[in-house]
Amino acid sequence: MIEFQYRIESETGIHARQIGQMVRRAREFKCQIEAENRGRKTDLKELLPSMRIAARRGDTLTFCCDGEDEALAADAIRDFLEDAGIREGVS
Repeated sequence: MIEFQYRIESETGIHARQIGQMVRRAREFKCQIEAENRGRKTDLKELLPSMRIAARRGDTLTFCCDGEDEALAADAIRDFLEDAGIREGVS
């Protein structure tokens, strides 16, 4: 299991389009991928529940990848957040 956190630094937080892109990326992997924000945990492979994480600037998201390709999945989520310019790594 790999767990990591990112603080959202984008002025607009994470918007619906970016959530959709993260969900598509997460679905490429076999492992379970969860995201948590302000006590709300969701399966990152499910679009509508993932919209509930509603990350705003200053929020810290926790991601958990668990399964056979967890390292690849964690790297893909980190890369997405970095490429989208919405994050700052915490751990």
